[in-house]
Amino acid sequence: MSDKENQDLPDSEPSDIQRVAETCNKDWFLQEMINLANVGAELDITINVGGVLASGTLIGGQKYFEMLAESINFSNEGNPDNETVKKFFSGFGDMYQEAPPVDSIGYIHMKDIKFHALSGTPVPSNSTIWRGRLSQVNGFILGRPSG
Repeated sequence: MSDKENQDLPDSEPSDIQRVAETCNKDWFLQEMINLANVGAELDITINVGGVLASGTLIGGQKYFEMLAESINFSNEGNPDNETVKKFFSGFGDMYQEAPPVDSIGYIHMKDIKFHALSGTPVPSNSTIWRGRLSQVNGFILGRPSG
Protein backbone atom coordinates (compact mmCIF):
# COMPACT_ATOMS: atom_id res chain seq x y z
CA MET A 1 0.00 0.00 0.00
CA SER A 2 1.28 3.47 -0.80
CA ASP A 3 1.74 6.16 1.83
CA LYS A 4 -1.23 8.00 0.30
CA GLU A 5 -3.48 4.95 0.73
CA ASN A 6 -2.32 4.54 4.37
CA GLN A 7 -3.23 8.16 5.07
CA ASP A 8 -6.80 7.53 3.91
CA LEU A 9 -7.37 4.64 6.34
CA PRO A 10 -9.08 5.45 9.63
CA ASP A 11 -7.02 5.22 12.80
CA SER A 12 -6.80 1.67 14.15
CA GLU A 13 -7.46 2.88 17.70
CA PRO A 14 -11.14 2.40 18.64
CA SER A 15 -13.14 5.49 19.47
CA ASP A 16 -14.87 5.85 22.83
CA ILE A 17 -18.18 4.97 21.13
CA GLN A 18 -16.66 1.80 19.64
CA ARG A 19 -15.22 0.85 23.03
CA VAL A 20 -18.63 1.20 24.69
CA ALA A 21 -20.33 -0.78 21.90
CA GLU A 22 -17.75 -3.58 22.11
CA THR A 23 -18.22 -3.93 25.86
CA CYS A 24 -21.99 -3.66 25.90
CA ASN A 25 -22.20 -7.01 27.70
CA LYS A 26 -20.13 -5.52 30.55
CA ASP A 27 -20.72 -2.14 32.17
CA TRP A 28 -17.58 -0.06 31.59
CA PHE A 29 -18.25 2.03 34.69
CA LEU A 30 -18.57 -1.07 36.88
CA GLN A 31 -15.32 -2.34 35.32
CA GLU A 32 -13.65 0.90 36.43
CA MET A 33 -14.91 0.42 40.01
CA ILE A 34 -13.68 -3.19 39.98
CA ASN A 35 -10.33 -1.84 38.83
CA LEU A 36 -10.29 0.44 41.89
CA ALA A 37 -11.00 -2.60 44.07
CA ASN A 38 -8.17 -4.50 42.39
CA VAL A 39 -5.75 -1.82 43.61
CA GLY A 40 -7.10 -1.86 47.18
CA ALA A 41 -10.28 0.24 47.39
CA GLU A 42 -13.39 -1.30 48.94
CA LEU A 43 -16.86 0.01 48.09
CA ASP A 44 -20.30 -0.99 49.34
CA ILE A 45 -22.46 -1.95 46.39
CA THR A 46 -25.78 -3.61 45.58
CA ILE A 47 -26.04 -5.53 42.33
CA ASN A 48 -28.86 -7.15 40.39
CA VAL A 49 -27.89 -10.56 39.00
CA GLY A 50 -30.61 -12.47 37.20
CA GLY A 51 -33.34 -10.65 39.11
CA VAL A 52 -31.76 -11.25 42.53
CA LEU A 53 -30.41 -8.36 44.57
CA ALA A 54 -27.12 -8.92 46.35
CA SER A 55 -25.38 -6.35 48.54
CA GLY A 56 -21.89 -6.40 49.95
CA THR A 57 -18.47 -4.85 49.68
CA LEU A 58 -16.65 -4.82 46.38
CA ILE A 59 -13.13 -6.24 46.81
CA GLY A 60 -10.24 -6.99 44.51
CA GLY A 61 -9.45 -10.38 43.07
CA GLN A 62 -6.32 -10.87 45.14
CA LYS A 63 -8.17 -10.23 48.39
CA TYR A 64 -10.97 -12.57 47.28
CA PHE A 65 -8.57 -15.49 46.75
CA GLU A 66 -6.75 -14.77 50.03
CA MET A 67 -10.08 -14.80 51.88
CA LEU A 68 -11.15 -17.95 50.03
CA ALA A 69 -8.00 -19.74 51.14
CA GLU A 70 -8.53 -18.68 54.75
CA SER A 71 -12.19 -19.70 54.74
CA ILE A 72 -11.54 -23.35 53.92
CA ASN A 73 -12.49 -25.61 56.80
CA PHE A 74 -10.60 -28.86 57.04
CA SER A 75 -12.03 -31.91 58.74
CA ASN A 76 -8.52 -33.13 59.50
CA GLU A 77 -6.94 -30.23 61.39
CA GLY A 78 -3.18 -30.43 61.63
CA ASN A 79 -2.71 -32.23 58.33
CA PRO A 80 0.33 -30.70 56.56
CA ASP A 81 -1.55 -30.91 53.24
CA ASN A 82 -3.94 -28.23 54.51
CA GLU A 83 -1.31 -25.52 53.96
CA THR A 84 -0.70 -26.80 50.43
CA VAL A 85 -4.40 -26.49 49.66
CA LYS A 86 -4.54 -22.96 51.11
CA LYS A 87 -1.51 -21.92 49.05
CA PHE A 88 -3.16 -23.42 45.97
CA PHE A 89 -6.24 -21.21 46.36
CA SER A 90 -4.44 -18.05 47.45
CA GLY A 91 -2.02 -18.47 44.51
CA PHE A 92 -4.81 -17.56 42.09
CA GLY A 93 -4.72 -14.07 43.58
CA ASP A 94 -1.21 -13.55 42.22
CA MET A 95 -2.65 -12.61 38.84
CA TYR A 96 -4.10 -9.52 40.53
CA GLN A 97 -0.81 -8.22 41.97
CA GLU A 98 -0.87 -5.78 39.09
CA ALA A 99 -4.31 -4.53 38.14
CA PRO A 100 -5.40 -6.15 34.86
CA PRO A 101 -6.34 -3.88 31.94
CA VAL A 102 -9.80 -2.47 32.64
CA ASP A 103 -11.35 -3.84 29.45
CA SER A 104 -10.20 -7.38 30.34
CA ILE A 105 -12.00 -7.43 33.70
CA GLY A 106 -14.57 -10.21 33.56
CA TYR A 107 -15.37 -11.02 37.20
CA ILE A 108 -16.68 -9.14 40.20
CA HIS A 109 -15.64 -10.10 43.76
CA MET A 110 -17.53 -9.18 46.92
CA LYS A 111 -17.33 -9.87 50.65
CA ASP A 112 -19.95 -9.72 53.39
CA ILE A 113 -22.52 -10.41 50.70
CA LYS A 114 -26.21 -10.75 51.49
CA PHE A 115 -28.89 -11.85 49.06
CA HIS A 116 -32.24 -10.08 49.34
CA ALA A 117 -35.74 -11.48 49.02
CA LEU A 118 -38.28 -9.68 46.85
CA SER A 119 -39.46 -7.87 49.97
CA GLY A 120 -35.99 -6.36 50.29
CA THR A 121 -35.09 -8.10 53.52
CA PRO A 122 -31.80 -10.01 53.53
CA VAL A 123 -32.05 -13.77 53.21
CA PRO A 124 -30.48 -15.22 56.36
CA SER A 125 -26.99 -16.47 55.61
CA ASN A 126 -23.51 -16.42 57.00
CA SER A 127 -21.42 -13.53 55.81
CA THR A 128 -19.50 -14.82 52.86
CA ILE A 129 -17.38 -13.96 49.85
CA TRP A 130 -18.74 -14.20 46.32
CA ARG A 131 -17.41 -14.19 42.74
CA GLY A 132 -19.57 -13.65 39.67
CA ARG A 133 -19.31 -12.93 35.97
CA LEU A 134 -19.44 -9.23 35.27
CA SER A 135 -21.43 -9.85 32.08
CA GLN A 136 -24.27 -11.26 34.20
CA VAL A 137 -24.72 -8.10 36.32
CA ASN A 138 -27.90 -6.37 35.11
CA GLY A 139 -27.49 -3.23 37.20
CA PHE A 140 -26.09 -1.81 40.41
CA ILE A 141 -26.24 0.99 42.94
CA LEU A 142 -23.48 2.19 45.20
CA GLY A 143 -24.24 1.43 48.83
CA ARG A 144 -26.39 -1.15 50.59
CA PRO A 145 -30.12 -1.21 51.23
CA SER A 146 -31.06 0.37 54.55
CA GLY A 147 -33.24 -1.35 57.05
